[in-house]
Amino acid sequence: MKLVLAFLFLLTGIYSFAQNEFEEAVALSNRKEYDKAATLFLELADQSAHSTSAYFNAGSCFHHLNQNGMAIWAYCKALKTNPFDQESSTNINACRKSLGLTDIPFPISTRFERALLGVGLSSWTYLSVILALAFGLCLLFLLRKNDFSRHPMLRVLGFSTLILLCFSIFSAYSTQDYLHKQPFGIVLEKSAPVFVNDLGERSTLSLPEGTMVKFEGHTKTFTTVKLQNGKSVILRESDLRWI
Repeated sequence: MKLVLAFLFLLTGIYSFAQNEFEEAVALSNRKEYDKAATLFLELADQSAHSTSAYFNAGSCFHHLNQNGMAIWAYCKALKTNPFDQESSTNINACRKSLGLTDIPFPISTRFERALLGVGLSSWTYLSVILALAFGLCLLFLLRKNDFSRHPMLRVLGFSTLILLCFSIFSAYSTQDYLHKQPFGIVLEKSAPVFVNDLGERSTLSLPEGTMVKFEGHTKTFTTVKLQNGKSVILRESDLRWI
């Protein structure tokens, strides 16, 4: 019991510390110290309790700093963790308009991924634990009775719980995989050069800041990406930030 209380106390302390840092970042933003505020928001973004709001606020700071490529990236990160965030979508369009971008960006998530995110990773995880305990109790009860035929309802309940458990584990894994994969990137340079090959031979083309690209693969020193029009090009990794 003491260990449980100590663990809860530690979690409460960590959350309170993160909350204080978040409030500090908001205060910096209110004082128009956008550079410092954006840095602190991004440091907080890895913490699940603040990820969406931290990325969103970082995007607002970058927009005030006229770093619209970074602002689009941060808003996209917020939209990735919360696909139903209409304000992030609106701000992305505003930043793209200020950069003069007219192409249609890739959709960050599929309908299935949005459905999974609507429930949330923590909810899928808790549901998996609860269903695992329920299935374990059903199995234990049946094994103790030693006669499965006398408990048809319990067998049906155990089988149904097992199916739901498998689905919830799959959903939790799929949600985790979606949050960690980085299939799309945003161009950060004002005019990112396009290369003919991985030897550094430049083409006459360049991509404007804020362009969204889809990851295809790495070469020795460069990254191959696909544009919205289906064309594959080679860019420097340093010119991109992945969503």
